[in-house]
Amino acid sequence: MYSFARATQSQKPTENQFKVPAELDTIRLIDLENLNQAGKIMGVGRGTIWRLLQTGRSKITLALIEGRRIEIMESPE
Repeated sequence: MYSFARATQSQKPTENQFKVPAELDTIRLIDLENLNQAGKIMGVGRGTIWRLLQTGRSKITLALIEGRRIEIMESPE
């Protein structure tokens, strides 16, 4: 598991944002690799890709704005 948080801990503790591997993979494929066929690569439909992208981006935004911790869980194999 990987974890990221703000350097200052002066704020009151906030709840963590948990990232599932599928959300992170979706963000990587679409935002970093600029692929428009992420669903085909991951074997899921467009609706699923859109939901994963929205929830992943929302969690990252909340972490940046509210100082929440992001914990990235590795996928069980």
